[in-house]
Amino acid sequence: NHVSLKKANLKIRNLTRNDMKTLEVWLNQEEILEFYQGRDCKYDIRAIERHYYNDNNLCRLILMMDGEPIGYMQYYPLTKAELTKYHFGIESKVFGLDLFIGIPELLGKGYGSKYIMMICDYLIHEQEVNKVVVDPMTHNKRAIRCYEKCGFEKQQLLPRHQLHEGVYQDCYLMVYDGSIKPVEAKKVEEPVVIETQEPKISDEPKKQKQPQKTTKKAPKVSTNQKQTGKKVTPKKKDTPKKVKEVVKKDTKKATPKKPETKSKPKTTKQTTKKNNL
Repeated sequence: NHVSLKKANLKIRNLTRNDMKTLEVWLNQEEILEFYQGRDCKYDIRAIERHYYNDNNLCRLILMMDGEPIGYMQYYPLTKAELTKYHFGIESKVFGLDLFIGIPELLGKGYGSKYIMMICDYLIHEQEVNKVVVDPMTHNKRAIRCYEKCGFEKQQLLPRHQLHEGVYQDCYLMVYDGSIKPVEAKKVEEPVVIETQEPKISDEPKKQKQPQKTTKKAPKVSTNQKQTGKKVTPKKKDTPKKVKEVVKKDTKKATPKKPETKSKPKTTKQTTKKNNL
């Protein structure tokens, strides 16, 4: 089938022989092979030609962004045996879907979900497909979140379904039937936008509180100065009290000495001068 889908700066087109070298680069990166074919699989040009350019009822596509290839996608009809195995009606038109983003820097950026919604809309509405299915490994959390955001739902657990890096892995059979449209799936992204705005909203009252605090601090400084003056006054009162007590003690001590010595005015004048100092 000839496929040419475009939305904004994203495009889906058919695979050509000119993409062979690009596939070779993508399929020799561990970040890509970790969840796609396995890091124990390495592809040369011959292997790519054998696996990706054969005629076996698959529609092979290239994912484009801003005119540059960034990923690979393929879809295919399920066989009657597969329809029976997964409890679909034999007359049902169910397509399988596989894809990967080939540039590690673009992983986890949300591009995969956009391409999935584009192709699902095309298959359901233009190709009259009843359901689209994917089978991610159960530990591939990123892919599962991506499919769920696009409207896929887990329908079955497939034990030991896929041989990956020498081990048979459990997979989920996830189904999209168009009941959750891509437009509705986009609403899932809205809380993410709101969450990014929430801290901004919470920061605004903080900024408002700060000038209020500064304005409050200004009068507080003046009051504090008054208060400090008040605090100083009792200290001054306390200190003279102590001085008076000392004077009294001195006078008391001096009183018995007064009859012995006749220098009464001299001692009192000296003590008063010292207290003034």
